[in-house]
Amino acid sequence: MKKSKKFALLTGAVVGVTAIAAHVMKKKAEKTTYEADLIEPIEKRKMGFYEKYGKRILDIACATAAIVVFSPLYLGVAALVKLKLGSPVLFTQDRPGLIGKDGKETVFKMYKFRTMTDERDENGELLPDDVRLTKFGKWLRNTSLDELPEAFNILNGTMSVIGPRPQLVRDMTFMTKEQRARHTAKPGLSGLAQVNGRNGISWEEKLEWDRKYIQNVSFAGDVKIIVDTVKKAFIKQEGITQDDMATAEDFGDWLLRTEKVAEVEYEAKQKQAKSILNGSETLESENKKKVLVVASVVSFIEWFNKENLEYLKNNLNCEVHVACNFDYMDDTDETRTREYIAKLKKEGFILHNIHFARNPWGKDNISAYKQLKTIINKNRFMLIHCHTPTVSIMTRLAARDARKNGSVVMYTCHGFHFHNASSKKNWMIYYPVEKFCSRFCDYIITINKEDYNRAKTFHAPNVRYIPGVGVDINKIKNTSVEKDIYKESIGVPSKAVMILSVGEMIERKNHEVIIRALGKIKNPNIYYVICGKGPLKDHLKKIACEVGVEDKVIFLGFRQDIPELCNTADISAFPSKIEGLGLAGIEAMAAGVPLVSSNVHGILDYVIDGETGYACDPDDVEGFAKAIDRLASDSKLRESMKTKCIEAVKPFELNNALRVMWDIYDEILR
Repeated sequence: MKKSKKFALLTGAVVGVTAIAAHVMKKKAEKTTYEADLIEPIEKRKMGFYEKYGKRILDIACATAAIVVFSPLYLGVAALVKLKLGSPVLFTQDRPGLIGKDGKETVFKMYKFRTMTDERDENGELLPDDVRLTKFGKWLRNTSLDELPEAFNILNGTMSVIGPRPQLVRDMTFMTKEQRARHTAKPGLSGLAQVNGRNGISWEEKLEWDRKYIQNVSFAGDVKIIVDTVKKAFIKQEGITQDDMATAEDFGDWLLRTEKVAEVEYEAKQKQAKSILNGSETLESENKKKVLVVASVVSFIEWFNKENLEYLKNNLNCEVHVACNFDYMDDTDETRTREYIAKLKKEGFILHNIHFARNPWGKDNISAYKQLKTIINKNRFMLIHCHTPTVSIMTRLAARDARKNGSVVMYTCHGFHFHNASSKKNWMIYYPVEKFCSRFCDYIITINKEDYNRAKTFHAPNVRYIPGVGVDINKIKNTSVEKDIYKESIGVPSKAVMILSVGEMIERKNHEVIIRALGKIKNPNIYYVICGKGPLKDHLKKIACEVGVEDKVIFLGFRQDIPELCNTADISAFPSKIEGLGLAGIEAMAAGVPLVSSNVHGILDYVIDGETGYACDPDDVEGFAKAIDRLASDSKLRESMKTKCIEAVKPFELNNALRVMWDIYDEILR
């Protein structure tokens, strides 16, 4: 009795979900249906009692039974598609269906499981089908499992279990009126052509089988086709409903190849198909919001925007474009970053490779600006989100016309070049430029409180604060290492005091002040480990030699074991001259490591002088030397700061930061 109840509940749940899903899909189908007004009407066919009334009952019964019985299969295939191909799981395509009252085909959205990637070329165009069709996709097609979602088309009434297979709109434009008569019956999951050869027969034979079907639609005939379909698809495994889009020939291509249509007519028919679909494409672009994310280099996207891109695409169903220099690899691990770029392409992100120069006066920025403006003007972006100072100035200027036409322009400032401790020169150059450009954006997002308060005096109507781009604090805090062994593995004696800096070797990161401080301390037991790449490596080596600590400074290059290194370090050094927030400092403190830092800008949002470490003026070599010496010589002092460090960085936990940013995306795009 209990088993019966459980089964009844399970069945009820499945049927309930099915009904809801069918209702949602019907609503979607209604919204995306339109009348093809560029073709001549065809004469309607008189339907018999079964086709008019009984066939729909059979459709609902079969589709519902299939979804209930195969619901675990639906979930399994969906999970595999998500794992192997990413989102979206479903593929939709416009297909011509049953003719409307005016005798013209109504085009509907047909649902299938995805079998291809969304890889695109540099112009944003999809790569050829045979390139995008994966081995997994071929298997789905060979087993006809990609067709499972069409059960929902059957439930919402756009398809039938049995009928002529829905072809492409561009196939329809090549059909004669007699051949288009196939559209006087609902398109089917399977049909006479599918059980009599499918793609192994010619187009003329397929269309002839469809003609025979519509002339004699009957219950007995449909049942026979269902039985034959099951035999061929599940017993002989012939894949009745596989479209083989990567290899099967379109009707127009077949006509051209067999010289049954002239090239001029072929081109005209193709244009006609595009015109018919134009209304659908316009509606689709309105439904699928376009977003452009712009930054200087790809590493900035990979490190600071990865989760945001996924949220925009997968949660908000946006068409996401990314513009940056995809060739600049000097600040990252090239192998890993190229894998990330390949992943973006595979998942359908549209990539625009623009060679922005990081120097505002770089000559490459002239051509980069033109390229960026062309991309913005060509696409109707609902949101343009820019990062990094020089590129954000260019983007806001390039998007002025787009903004007038309704695009929302958002600038995330990762640290103004002018702040309370910066030079008068920086204030004179950067402050007026940023204030002027704030007229050309709708949102300014800041990642520290000093910048937030200053941005509120600018012209942008919306100024928001987010707690950085987020750090996976729990991952770092819970990383376990044998400190002595790990130190030795990177060239630091097991009992030595290890200072760690993570960041690109550029002037702004100010590694030089720590090296000079070590030269003043002259403690042979202190080692300075620098993780990162950058143009100042040779300069820093030279400084280390000058102050006599060349054997105490270790350059590790780009590393992927930052959590382990943070938990190995005894002290972290973060002496930046300008820092919007500083993930490296937060990461070290998340491991309970006290921080010797500069006392400027966003760093002050989490550093508490004397409690989480010590904060000094960026150019104060003497001050850094005293702070390092104090911490290096007192292990108990370092241990006493551990709890305070972990507490201080809790607000910057990854999920907290992402949620605030995603709320802003929701506000704009939902």
